[in-house]
Amino acid sequence: MPGLKLKTAISILLAAGVVTGCTSVKKSAVTVGRSLGVIDDPRPKLPEEAPKKFRESIVLLEEMKYEQALAGLETFLRDEPTSPWTQSAAYHHGRALEGLERWAEAADQFRQVIRATEKVAPKLQAMSLYHLSFCHEALADDQQTLANLHDLIKRSSSLPREIRSAELPARLAGAYARVGNFDKAVEYYKQAESGVGRLKTENKAKTIPEWLPRTLFYMGTVSARNVSWADFETALRPLARSQVYLLQAAELGVQPWAERAEKNLVGLYASLWNVIENPPDDPSGEPLLKKRETQHQQWERAELLLETLKELKARSLKTEVAQGSEDSKQILGFSDDLEKKIQQLFAQRLAGEGPTEESLRRKASVRGR
Repeated sequence: MPGLKLKTAISILLAAGVVTGCTSVKKSAVTVGRSLGVIDDPRPKLPEEAPKKFRESIVLLEEMKYEQALAGLETFLRDEPTSPWTQSAAYHHGRALEGLERWAEAADQFRQVIRATEKVAPKLQAMSLYHLSFCHEALADDQQTLANLHDLIKRSSSLPREIRSAELPARLAGAYARVGNFDKAVEYYKQAESGVGRLKTENKAKTIPEWLPRTLFYMGTVSARNVSWADFETALRPLARSQVYLLQAAELGVQPWAERAEKNLVGLYASLWNVIENPPDDPSGEPLLKKRETQHQQWERAELLLETLKELKARSLKTEVAQGSEDSKQILGFSDDLEKKIQQLFAQRLAGEGPTEESLRRKASVRGR
């Protein structure tokens, strides 16, 4: 049965030049980039020397005011088509499109930056390739997502360390989980968690490091990608592990990452439940038999969703941090409500029948839970 295969899969996934001084290092990339006509700077926190209109647009982008950021970046790109900052602006233009979920347009923008920055701006190229992988995931092209991410491994020296060490392997793991290669998924999940562990160990400050909530969010974020009845199991596979990272990001309470993690996780479960509640209508065959078959398929999918939801709730009960995070409370409140809805679905009678032995057994099972 497909459900049993996915249960096994979820279990597997749950088991698994010389420079001197910092100032010189920081200036080197900008100096080299300028000499070639392109400033290799994908950072969201731009230096004061960046054009004012460009900087203002990036502030809006980081505030998730995507429409306003997009308009500002388009104005800058129209007025400054050959500026040393143009390719950096084009990269952030792609991020704004990504934030608006205009995935195909964003993918085209990132491809243009990748071509334009070949051998002149490796950081911009690597970050554009990274964001291109998110677009392909959202467009349900898992093979291209894997190709992007493996290409990125070759360019990982141009990525920020937290992306190279944790986010990249976590995203590879999720992609492998979706295509059903669970051995590879576990291998890369282990790499991601080892990477986070190393970075945490190196952090000597007692405060939460600035990179941690952002990294946990990007390790866990999953595109809902228009989940369908036929695509249900594929969409559910990576959730077993990705939801742990999203919950951790929410528990930290650092904005905007906590809120974004909460919205992504709740949105994923809501999309999956919506598929169960609204099965496709099949006019062929005898109506009563088709309705009963659909009910059995609903129960099977709901059981898989409940198992994953229980893993989330079990994880949340192991930490005291969750009790003080509003976003964590939102997640737990939603999960309680969803569990009740799933139990109500289990308690339904089979179409055309009274309270049979099977329906009574399902009701008893619900009471037991």
